Amino acid sequence: MYHRRGTVIGVGDRYSLTVEGLHNVSVYGIEPREVWEALHAARRLTRQVSDEANAIFGVTGKGRFLVVLVVESAGADNDWDVVAAREMFPDEVAMFDRYAGGRR
Repeated sequence: MYHRRGTVIGVGDRYSLTVEGLHNVSVYGIEPREVWEALHAARRLTRQVSDEANAIFGVTGKGRFLVVLVVESAGADNDWDVVAAREMFPDEVAMFDRYAGGRR
């Protein structure tokens, strides 16, 4: 869908959990649904790690602060594969709260 000034609206990122990603997530005791919640949370931050990877900081429905590492998929644009996820460290929670609007 296009905005009348020619900018694209309604384009979003798509995420996939690979077999390796599921294993890496489980190592940290994180459930796939928690990854999904953090990736689609209203409060989230994306930091570019490299040309092909992003770290997405988000909060689950139960208030768990997660960092999800995604890499660009070989598929279409805006397709990302989840590589790993873990809980945020205390300094990351502070940074997240500062830039994502504080705890709610």
